[in-house]
This record gives sequence, C-alpha cells and structure tokens, in this order.
Amino acid sequence: MKNLEDLIDKNFWKISLLFILICSGVVIYFCFIRVSIWYDEAYTIAMVKYPFADIITITSWDVHPPLYYLLLKFFTNVTGSNSIIAMRIFSYLGIMAAFLIGLFPIRRLFGKTTALLFIAALSLMPVNQYMGTEIRMYSWAMFFVLACAVYAYDCFKNEKPLSYILVTLFAVCGAYTHNYALIAVGIIYGLLITAYLMTNRKIIKVIFSLAAFIVLYSPWIPAILGQVGRVKQDYWIGGVTPRDILLYSYYFFSPKEPSHPYITFSLPPMAIGLSIMLLLIGILFFLIIKKHKKKHLLENLFAGDAFVLVYVLTLVSSIFFSILFKPILVARYTICVLGPLLLGTSIYASLMIGSKYKIIIMSSLSMLLIFTLARISSETSFYNKQTEYKTQLATFINEEGSPSYIISTPESFSLLAEISIMFPHKKPIVYSPYRYTDYTPFTLGVIKFIPDSLTFFHVESLVVGKDSVQIDRNYLIQTELSFPRFNIYLKGK
Repeated sequence: MKNLEDLIDKNFWKISLLFILICSGVVIYFCFIRVSIWYDEAYTIAMVKYPFADIITITSWDVHPPLYYLLLKFFTNVTGSNSIIAMRIFSYLGIMAAFLIGLFPIRRLFGKTTALLFIAALSLMPVNQYMGTEIRMYSWAMFFVLACAVYAYDCFKNEKPLSYILVTLFAVCGAYTHNYALIAVGIIYGLLITAYLMTNRKIIKVIFSLAAFIVLYSPWIPAILGQVGRVKQDYWIGGVTPRDILLYSYYFFSPKEPSHPYITFSLPPMAIGLSIMLLLIGILFFLIIKKHKKKHLLENLFAGDAFVLVYVLTLVSSIFFSILFKPILVARYTICVLGPLLLGTSIYASLMIGSKYKIIIMSSLSMLLIFTLARISSETSFYNKQTEYKTQLATFINEEGSPSYIISTPESFSLLAEISIMFPHKKPIVYSPYRYTDYTPFTLGVIKFIPDSLTFFHVESLVVGKDSVQIDRNYLIQTELSFPRFNIYLKGK
C-alpha cells in the first residue's frame, strides 16, 4: 500500500507530465494526418468566417449555443491561422485545460493519488483521439462542466468566495457551449443545494451563484426555447434503440470511432476486449458499493458519488426528454460530462489502489492503453484512406477544363457543404426545384433549374454500374469513384 502511494507522492509531477505528453503526442499526430473533414466540422469552419455578432444570430437558430464558435473565431484571429490543423489544436486545448484542473484543484482537494488516476484515465481514454481533434465544442464543454463540478465541491468543502465566482463563471461558459452542459450545470447546482440542505448549512451563497448564473444566461433563454420547439417538430436524431444503449456503455473507450468501418481488426476481438473492460468496471463499482459500509471512507465515497451522478443524471434527463418529446441522445454529446465521470471513478479507484484489489485498477488502465493503441492503428488506417479519397476527389474537381460550378440536390447537401469548405474556389449550388432552404452558415447558391455546361453530381436517385446514363439530355456519367456516401459524378457533355 505505502510503496505505491509513496511512489505516486514522490513522482507525481513526473508521471503526470509523462501521461500528458503521451496524450499530446497522439492528438497532435492525428491533427496532422486527419486532413479530411465531415459535415459538422465543415459547419464549424463555415461559421467562424462570419463576424462575431452574426455568429450569435445564426446559432440562435441552430441547436448549439454560440460560445465555442466565438472562442474559436477569437483564437483564429489572434493566431492569424484559420487552417484545419490550427482549429483541431484549439480543440485539444480544451483537454489541456482539463489536465490543469487535475494538476491543481483536484490534487489540492483529493490528493495526488486521485489526481494522478484522473490524469492517467483522461490521457489514455481513446475518445480523446476524437474530441481532441474534432473541430467541434465537445472538449471545451467537458472542461467547463468538469471545472464547474470541481469548484462546486470546493464551495461545499471550503466555502471560498473565489470558488463561488468560478462555479458561476464555468457554469455560464458550459451552458453557452453545449445544451448537454446546460443540463449538467443544472444538476451540479441541484446536487450542491441538496448537499447544503442535508448538512444544515446556509445556502445563501449558492443561491446568489445560481441567481447570477440565471441572469447571465437569461439573454439566451428565448433562443433555447425556440430551439426546443424546433427540435420537437423536426430533428435528425432517431429513437433510442438497444444498439444505442450498448454504444453508450462503451463509447468513451471504444478502440475505434463507432461510425468508422472495421479496418485493422474485426468485431469479435473488439467485443471481447470491451467485455473485459466492462467486467472490470462492474467489479470496481461492486467493490465501491461494499465500501459504503465503512464510515471512515464515506466522505470521499459521497464525493465520488456526486461526480458520477452528474454524468448519470444528465444521461437520465436526456433519456426522459427523448421519450417525452423528441430524441436527443447522441453518444458524442455525453463527452460533455465525461470529466465528472472520470473524476468520480478516480476517487473510487484511489480508495482501492492501496488494497489487494489494486489489480482491478491497474488492469483497467492497461486495457485503456491497449484500446488507445488499437484506436491509433485503426484511425490511422481510416484517415489514410480518407486522404486517398480526398486526393481522388480533388483530381476530379480540379482537372483541367472542369467547370467552376458544382451542383447537388438537397439530398446530397451535406456532401456539398463539405466540398464547399475543401474546395472554396468552386461555386457550390443546390439544385432545388421544389423547395427553398436556408443553408446558412454555408455560402451556397440555390437554383430551380440546371443551366447547360455545369458540373453535376447526384447521390440518391441514379443507378450505379451503367456505362452511360442520360439525364435531362445534358448530363452523362463520366467518372465513378469509391468515396464515402457517394460514387457518381456527372459532367456536362
């Protein structure tokens, strides 16, 4: 017991730095090899081209709040770079900020063992390879929720005035970054008030913090109510299925991005590895439940319970909303509450690290390392193929004599949006003879008829395999490529 804890105590900074460097190396590696983008990233890139005021206006009609886009635009303005790599690095800065929470307030509140376990879990978590390079808001939402939860506990433990200010600040930032973070913030305040009431303490400072949060968030309330209304009418997320429930159980430590194909390994070995990991987690929580009988551990156990509840209650709230109104469950959204879940689990693990059950902790970290290495291999192969596809696409679009227009039907809009970012010198146009749709923030033309001499490709309604298919007497299949989500290109005669 003492040997391992003494090792951590004496070498905390060295070991922590090692884990952070490993994580940083992996993420930066993916920042450079991940040259292609998908629709959500294209949306972000298009959004930050607008002035700050326009970003707020546009996001009020979207389903995500504006803060991430505003911060990213500020970052690109300050650094003078709006490259894809720079934007991916900005996402990783959110993870680095979470590491700082581990190095300082978590270490101060829970000790070096808990802090190191948190840093190790965060650095080895395979999903970092996604959220640390995705040009989206998830890493920053995770950081804001984690910081809010940690300083809420600091308020309860030490009642420092600065902690109340920081809780309010991070709560506001989280709520303005992602709506899952907004739910988590509400749960954090609820848990904090409950803890104060259960211990017969005055809650006036917590109420002031909550009131300040409501005042600062109130300008966005009309926008969020409008978004809820639009989501209830029409939203792309489908209903919850058993497959979704299974995905939520392993999403954070999956050895590949679930939406990507199997390349370097197949489903059976992945299923075996994930089953072992879930078994280890199940054993850990079973042992923790037993430890609740030991009174001298209750303070730390209740702290771990509170952080885990931030994740659990956010997920439960989302499930209830999905059942009562409209499905909003998406695995990657749960990244917003990954930080408190990891911290709560690390608190639990710190209570086991000095016992005979430490093998459970070491085995779990070893499995995370294996999954991380598997994901590096799998995602490297996937991104290399994506680079090949992009090269083929660029060759076709940029070939000599190619018209300067690209036309797509509304069904293929997401692909056209990606191409509008990857090949901005082309003029993207949506052919929509029956309806008009606002495609903001993308700068796309909309036409009701197809002029002569324009490039045309269509995804949904054409049959693949014929040597020549005539369309409207003007367009013929000229090139076929195996590219994700489409494989037909049409060019004017």
